[in-house]
Amino acid sequence: MPDEFIQRARSVAFGFGWLLFDAPATFTLRHTNGVFTPLHRTRRRARVPAPLGENAQELIRILASGTLPPLGNERLFFKEAANHEVWNALEIGDWEGALQWTERCLQILEPHSLHAIYVLLQRLRMLRLFGHREGHVVLDARKVVADFFEGVIWTPEEAERLAEKERTMEDSEEEWTEEDGEVSERLSYLRMHLSNLQLIAYVLPPAEQQKMEPWFAVKL
Repeated sequence: MPDEFIQRARSVAFGFGWLLFDAPATFTLRHTNGVFTPLHRTRRRARVPAPLGENAQELIRILASGTLPPLGNERLFFKEAANHEVWNALEIGDWEGALQWTERCLQILEPHSLHAIYVLLQRLRMLRLFGHREGHVVLDARKVVADFFEGVIWTPEEAERLAEKERTMEDSEEEWTEEDGEVSERLSYLRMHLSNLQLIAYVLPPAEQQKMEPWFAVKL
């Protein structure tokens, strides 16, 4: 059995609440047409969505109708409502419903850079559960790779050298310049993206895996 198949199965099981050290630790998955679905759960729910406010049902109704909420802070609460529905759909095994609600989240938040990390994590969560589907609004892994390269200003070798310099400065307790601080911030962002992409490396299309291989070899 290929290692990538096992890695993805473990990732899906963890995503649906498999608790390795709980009793019982058995978690059964069905694999059909490239999708893993759970047949048996541990005794604990995968997630318990946070309670929503008084107007939650109205917000969910608006989202379900296909209407986007207004700009501004109200979108944060719409995000909460949509995320709530994603987890509810996963809990009852409504996979398409979970994908549809995730798509609504992305529609609401993707145009706004303030929510870039949340959007990335939502997309990664679904990729880990359902794998890559070319052209799919949520499950096209090429989008995640493209977003990574859009923010990269160094080669892998340059990033590794800067990371080594950063470690040296931390050990020597040298006084950092503003430029040093900016480099460190960029390195932190790069580390996070690499770590997230490594979680879904096994579902990346071959061309995207090839693009990422030099970066996955970097020690940051």
